[in-house]
Amino acid sequence: MKKIVLFAVALACSGAVAQEKQVWACQQEVATILGWDKSGWTQDEGVDVNFLLTINENLTAAVKSVGDTSEANLTCEIAPESYLSCLDNTKSMHFLFNSAQKRLGFSSLYGSMDTDNKREPVSARIYTCVKF
Repeated sequence: MKKIVLFAVALACSGAVAQEKQVWACQQEVATILGWDKSGWTQDEGVDVNFLLTINENLTAAVKSVGDTSEANLTCEIAPESYLSCLDNTKSMHFLFNSAQKRLGFSSLYGSMDTDNKREPVSARIYTCVKF
């Protein structure tokens, strides 16, 4: 009986550790952005966008840019090799995060939407993150 109780306690403790909320501060290293200038795409490095990534116990996440009040909510899943793959509700923003390497890749693909000869930028960014 003692073994069963000890096993149950150990199992509960390991589950609690695995499901804790995580907050990461991510700093941009490099970016490339394709912007539309009414006649075609142009490439730009853009401005640095740093943010906080909060990963919740239920594999949802939130991203809040530094200096911005808005927050993007994400739905995540565990991808191969322990990566965390997260998408926003439009499936246009993708975050691919490796907590062991403290690296994150971000891509935004809104640019395929054409409205009145205006297109949103397409971007890819690489980040280094630090856990709080």
